[in-house]
Amino acid sequence: NEVGVHLVAEHLHNLLRFSFAQQTMVYMHAHQLLTDGLDEQRRHDRGIHAAGQCQKHFFISHLSADQLDLVCNEVLHVPVGLRTAGIEYKFGQDGFPLRRIRGPRHAAFVARLQKRQAAANNHTATHLMHEALRKVLGAHVEQKGSLVTPEILRFDFSHFQKMTPQELREVEMLVNRAVRANYPFEENREATKEEAEKCGAMMLFGEKYGDKVRMVRFGSSVELCGGTHTSATGNIGFFKILNESAISAGVRRIEAVTGEQAEKVLYAAEDTMRNIAEYLNNPQVVQAVKKMLESNETLSKEVESMRREQVAQWADKIAASTPERHGMQLFATQTDRRPDFVKDLAYNLRQRSPRLVFVVGSVWDGKPTLTVMLGDEITACGVNAGAVVREAAKLMQGGGGGQAFFATAGGKNPDGLQAAIDKAVELIGAQVK
Repeated sequence: NEVGVHLVAEHLHNLLRFSFAQQTMVYMHAHQLLTDGLDEQRRHDRGIHAAGQCQKHFFISHLSADQLDLVCNEVLHVPVGLRTAGIEYKFGQDGFPLRRIRGPRHAAFVARLQKRQAAANNHTATHLMHEALRKVLGAHVEQKGSLVTPEILRFDFSHFQKMTPQELREVEMLVNRAVRANYPFEENREATKEEAEKCGAMMLFGEKYGDKVRMVRFGSSVELCGGTHTSATGNIGFFKILNESAISAGVRRIEAVTGEQAEKVLYAAEDTMRNIAEYLNNPQVVQAVKKMLESNETLSKEVESMRREQVAQWADKIAASTPERHGMQLFATQTDRRPDFVKDLAYNLRQRSPRLVFVVGSVWDGKPTLTVMLGDEITACGVNAGAVVREAAKLMQGGGGGQAFFATAGGKNPDGLQAAIDKAVELIGAQVK
């Protein structure tokens, strides 16, 4: 088998022009897979292996410019006949195999490999982002924590303020530029700390390193790291920042995605824009939204102008139809108008009458509100609108307060609103002489 694997590696070297290091990598992995992978398959078919001897055969099933498919068959000689367990291996230019087991465990095994690759891609993207942050924000940026999963990467770093949209865009552009450059994975497991420092390798502050350190390089990104990385930055595919936030004083956090997860983010954004365009019936979304906001602002001004005119008309009628009695120009009633309308009406009337006593109850969204406005001569008698509404609001299961001349109160029981109005008038009348 070792001779056969060596021939496969030599064949790759001739047809694919693999380097000697890549050829050796294929040899090592093929040998290990022939030994370990088939043992795993035999365990799955337990009972068969114990019945007889086995032979291993392999052959090339597909050969392209950057990939070799090596099929390895194990023929088990058992008393009842022959059984073949097939395992397929794919070797890429990086020399690492992508193994697929033909059988019931195939899908689960491939899924595990894909998750591991996605996590490796995200880990490498974290290194690239770290370097990009230092280029964009400055050398004060240091790693304060990180999380890498197959779905997302999270990076905590030192920085004194919120990043601007332009800074985030620059970081994305730098990382994706490194992704497109397809920098290969380079490592030095025998480097000393001094050698790493000379190479400009980024190190974690406070981390204790041994005599020998593992130095990982992707292009100009150099860090001391013991984690799993992708074989080349091109495997990352695409890098997209999701958000940036503060987690403590002087520490920021970035969450980002790569590859397939990044595609999902872009597709979701496209779907949102398409839905908005369809809703507005205009493919030029920005212009349509801008026009809609301008139209809304114009309509709001028109509505506000009409409301003020209506308030003034109401105030004219109330002032003309409310004579002064017992030293007060009293207006007490219930209305279905909005609380802000009632407030504007109260201020308008106060400008007209120094002896105004305005007590109005309104119900909006099922909640009662009591509004009390007093003229200057009424407050001069010692009447306090805040104290009045606090006492009266108890009758509608509420409370409130405000200034001496103006106060409001809310409640829970609309049925008690009229009783609250009557109580407020009673309290004010008792103090006016």
